[in-house]
Amino acid sequence: MRSAPAFFALLACGVASLAIVSPATAQMVRIPGTSVAMAAPPGFKPSREPPGLANAETGSSIVVAELPQESFAETVAVFASPKTASTRYASQGIRFTRIEPLTIGAAQVPLAVGGQAENGREIRKYIAVMGGPQSSTKTTLITFSLTRADPLSQSDVEAALRSVALGRVLTLDEKVARLTFKFRAVAPFQTVEAEGGTALLGIVDKTGPSDAKPSIMINRAGTTAGPAETPQVSERLLRGLAGFNNAQISEQAPATFAGGQGYFISAVAGNFTLLQFTRVLPGGRYVRLAARGETAALENVRDAVKEIASSVEIPEQ
Repeated sequence: MRSAPAFFALLACGVASLAIVSPATAQMVRIPGTSVAMAAPPGFKPSREPPGLANAETGSSIVVAELPQESFAETVAVFASPKTASTRYASQGIRFTRIEPLTIGAAQVPLAVGGQAENGREIRKYIAVMGGPQSSTKTTLITFSLTRADPLSQSDVEAALRSVALGRVLTLDEKVARLTFKFRAVAPFQTVEAEGGTALLGIVDKTGPSDAKPSIMINRAGTTAGPAETPQVSERLLRGLAGFNNAQISEQAPATFAGGQGYFISAVAGNFTLLQFTRVLPGGRYVRLAARGETAALENVRDAVKEIASSVEIPEQ
């Protein structure tokens, strides 16, 4: 996934679909803060910090870490051999004695088996790498840390891993389809991300610093204001954007936007300019398009920004 400037960074919303295959003898639970579900071994309960499952009586844990799809090959390479895995985890005092391939469905999952000395006690360690681009899921690292008091065997670990259901990563087109507004990207802009109530558009090339390139954010969110307060809402939104809290407003006027009466405002902060279209909708929502970039670069694509703004519409609910 291509990154967008920090100015328009999205909050992770964890939107994923979950296909769950229930085993006959254990209850499937959702791992807090992740898109992963798995059968909880006896005595294990969901844990939020770190995300996973924990057994309070034995002190054992199962930690689930989700990584980007793109990190799958690099992560799997760590577990190419006990030596490479032990080297990677040497700082944690973990040593691996073997890497065993585990067949889960159509996938071959590397299962690293080893141990860790911790506070004078020996912890059995099992780490598996699952998911990745081939399964359209995030790269998922599942770590079992089992104390001597825990009766779980390796076969129990393998059974728990076979129960794992990973949330599918939505395609960009699927994310765009879930938005509560519609728009059309116009060259040189491309849609680079969509999540929750926000879409990001950028100019995707390798020339020049990325933060100076024009970028566009379109979002829809709640407000206590009414349509008559659109100019005031527009300025508050502008002032709330990083770097523009004290920006000089250069243009402002009523404008048709998102199928109704909206407001246009432009501001300059140093070498950067912001072009913003806002419409406050009846019922406590607003829709806004904000285009930001180095002033000269943004001026070169101003017509494209206006064309994208004119394409924004709110489908009838």
